[in-house]
Amino acid sequence: MEHLCRIIEPLVADGHEVMFWADQLRQDRDLIPKIPMGAVPVVWNYEAPSETGWEAMLPPELIERLGLPEDPHLGFESHARLLADADFPFWVAPGTGSWNSLIGRNRNAAANIADAVAVGAANQSPGLLLTDWGDNGHFQPLAVSLPSMARAGASMSNPTSDPAQIADRVEAVLGCDPGIGALIDRLGHIGEDLGMTAINSSPIFVALCHTGMPGFGEPDPEALATGLETLSGARQRFNEPIGGPRGRIVAAEMQAACHLAEIGLRRLGIQHGLDVEAPTASELDGAIKAHRNAWLLSSRPGGLDDSLDKLLRNRD
Repeated sequence: MEHLCRIIEPLVADGHEVMFWADQLRQDRDLIPKIPMGAVPVVWNYEAPSETGWEAMLPPELIERLGLPEDPHLGFESHARLLADADFPFWVAPGTGSWNSLIGRNRNAAANIADAVAVGAANQSPGLLLTDWGDNGHFQPLAVSLPSMARAGASMSNPTSDPAQIADRVEAVLGCDPGIGALIDRLGHIGEDLGMTAINSSPIFVALCHTGMPGFGEPDPEALATGLETLSGARQRFNEPIGGPRGRIVAAEMQAACHLAEIGLRRLGIQHGLDVEAPTASELDGAIKAHRNAWLLSSRPGGLDDSLDKLLRNRD
């Protein structure tokens, strides 16, 4: 708190309103009266509310390091509880959930955003900040995050926005052909349809890169087969022009992400003894090359070597 005040107080004195991450305020109510005037805590949480206590699956040292409340599975209700009880204004910060996923976690993101809106509205929060991160190599292209960005914007007036409207918004942003928005959104459900529990990551991503929080449970064979079929069809679609001024770039980025996701999903099947074709080293090499080329179409090279290293260290 002393460190926070050293940063905030001079800025407040200059007339600024200062926002700060409210991690420490999830557990220690005694800190709340010490928040400097003019400072606004931002409560972040990236998991949808759940009836099950998924925190029991995490190592105790990780829970302690993250400073989680006792019942984080309840969502923003638990993360913002102390600030709400103190009637202290706070912003809510859900996430797109696309990091550690390759192609998205759109069902989780939609419920996470709706939860943030509901808790924020109930406590008269001044605002909502949607976050989009790049953990462990930033493999997801921007298009993967767009459905969740559209949902967050729509949720300000309509918390139960129609998927077709979300797809239309994505297509309007990309300027692409009809059907592309719905396809990108549908890809973001593949990892969540497997019947596994995943926290802050997708089982597909973990199987590919061996990093992030593992998925718990067994994948459903039919869902995995359906996911592979959807990814195969998506790769074919993104091999063709999709329209729009950035269509070539978006198609290359999505093609690369889908290829990596297909390899990750097949690896997941192999790990659980399912009858799927094991990806070869040469196939992964091709996917790595596609990821590198797609990255450089729209992004600076900084971070690319780290991203590629996540794949090169896990070629087998």
